Amino acid sequence: HVALRTVRRFLEKFGEGLDVVVFAVNEKDWVHFSRLLPLYFPRSADEEHRAAALLPPSVGNESGEAVLEERDIRIAQMPKSFIPPAERIGDVGLA
Repeated sequence: HVALRTVRRFLEKFGEGLDVVVFAVNEKDWVHFSRLLPLYFPRSADEEHRAAALLPPSVGNESGEAVLEERDIRIAQMPKSFIPPAERIGDVGLA
């Protein structure tokens, strides 16, 4: 799902002028891709309607990336008092 979802979202944003997208996959992966392609690239209104019921509840962010809270990088601002004075950027006297 991730590759197809990401390509779909990319094309929605930046696809103007593109005529062809090629997925290079081996036979084993093609079995899965061929089943999932109509979900992300429906060829008719009927396929689009059926796809809506079959897609996972979360289809990622606006770029198609999976959003997993446990993978969020949390960067807390480090108080200046924890940085030794000689290592502070902008302090006078740094060599």
